Amino acid sequence: GHIDDLSQITTASAMIGQQVAMMLPTAGALLRESSPWRLVWCDELSHKDDNKAVREAVDNIAQEFHGTLVCRRKASKFESWYSRPQGPPFVLLSSWREAKPCLELMTKPPIQ
Repeated sequence: GHIDDLSQITTASAMIGQQVAMMLPTAGALLRESSPWRLVWCDELSHKDDNKAVREAVDNIAQEFHGTLVCRRKASKFESWYSRPQGPPFVLLSSWREAKPCLELMTKPPIQ
């Protein structure tokens, strides 16, 4: 029921928050010199209303290290963001489902 769903979302949210908290001090320190930078979160959870608290927490952590959160639901949406003229550096935080297509996109040779 609803309680089980909420429990799963809370558990997933806590795991995401822990991963971001562990990753960003290192990434933030590396990127601080070339501010601004983006934390691109590619996952359906990034837009869910039930996940608003996690999204805000991730955004706050990114801001603490002078970054900005960009949320994309799918790798195809990440592709349109990634394909724009070069912007600031970014860190990709992705669900397992979206990781492979995002990495394939980033490793493709540029179209000449």
